[in-house]
Amino acid sequence: MKRKRIAFMLFVVLFVGSVSSVFADGMNNFYQLRWENVVRVKTYVEESGDELEAYAIIVGNDSDAEIKGRLYLQKYRGGYWVNVKSWYFKDSGDIELSKSYGAVSGTYRTKLKATVDGEQITEYSSTYDYTRN
Repeated sequence: MKRKRIAFMLFVVLFVGSVSSVFADGMNNFYQLRWENVVRVKTYVEESGDELEAYAIIVGNDSDAEIKGRLYLQKYRGGYWVNVKSWYFKDSGDIELSKSYGAVSGTYRTKLKATVDGEQITEYSSTYDYTRN
């Protein structure tokens, strides 16, 4: 009986230790906590009229957190992701970036590469198939 109890306790400790930290915002979106200096990161691309709109959101843990980096719009071409446009940003606390690009038809995504108080982050959006009329 003692062996079963020890085995069970070991299982509980290992299981609890392996569970990732997650939290939910008011809109039922769940985020995995992967960084020390960052609360939230999101990047995406969508169609806006005759252009593509690239978005980036970074929320630092601290309102004084230095945030700098680059948002890339990438196009899938010949089996590779190619940067077609990029935008530099620098601010403190949090970043909300929205940039337009007059794209041609193709498959696109955004890549967000930033530093938040010295901590490196990289995020990719889902792909977006764009057809220009």
